[in-house]
Amino acid sequence: MHSAHTGMSKSFEKDFFEGIKVAYTEEGGKFMKIPGHGTMVTLKPGGRATLTFTPPTDRKGEWITACFVPGHYEAKMKEKVIIN
Repeated sequence: MHSAHTGMSKSFEKDFFEGIKVAYTEEGGKFMKIPGHGTMVTLKPGGRATLTFTPPTDRKGEWITACFVPGHYEAKMKEKVIIN
């Protein structure tokens, strides 16, 4: 993710999905890679998306995925992703 997004934490400066091929399915959502911003999944209420990917070895560790709609991050719409 790129820190220029409104409300985005400085800790979200690297896009986890940069350079990774992602297969996705969506029901009421949309998967986008936006140059200079990062990777986004947008969902309508009740929407669902499945992302399938193989992370390269340089992505091992803990990452945070989060929503940056104003107020959502603060409402704990975030989750830790652990790559071993």
